[in-house]
Amino acid sequence: MRHRTTRHSLPGGSLRVRPGLSSDAGEVEALVESVILEDQWFLTTPDEWQPSEARRARDLEALLHAPGSLALVAVRNGAVLGLAQARAGALRRTAHESHLEVYVRADARGGGVGRTLLTELVRRARERPEMRRVALAVFADNLRARALYEAIGFVVEGCRRGASRERDGSLRDELLMAMDVGDPR
Repeated sequence: MRHRTTRHSLPGGSLRVRPGLSSDAGEVEALVESVILEDQWFLTTPDEWQPSEARRARDLEALLHAPGSLALVAVRNGAVLGLAQARAGALRRTAHESHLEVYVRADARGGGVGRTLLTELVRRARERPEMRRVALAVFADNLRARALYEAIGFVVEGCRRGASRERDGSLRDELLMAMDVGDPR
């Protein structure tokens, strides 16, 4: 069940969604780096970014086997276009909540890759009894991502005003969003 591939028909062509494997580390690391270098969507700035294919391979392998965690890649024509990863909290009291990060190649945005990845991640999370909540943080001004998260079923649970300071000194708000995916026992 954890290793299955699903196929999705999208306007840009067929998309396969499957677990991220250590053998994907090079492509996944390049994808993440391309998004970080845009310097808009994540807290990490390009000058703070320290790519490591070996570290990424270990991380993908760990997410593949860790309870409460998932890493899915979207692949078209053999190329990784997107990554959605949800990592369970490290402490007993937070292990039921998985923190989500989504990366989609710039040239693949707007074509359903992110929506397909998120929908598949939520579907698989609902099959896993150890996953109860999926949570994320998104910049309040990232309207495209917010709309996608809300369409999938995430709700805003809070706002961290001025949570990020930009290079020009301006402050950006960060929204905390979450979705319940499991039995709340």
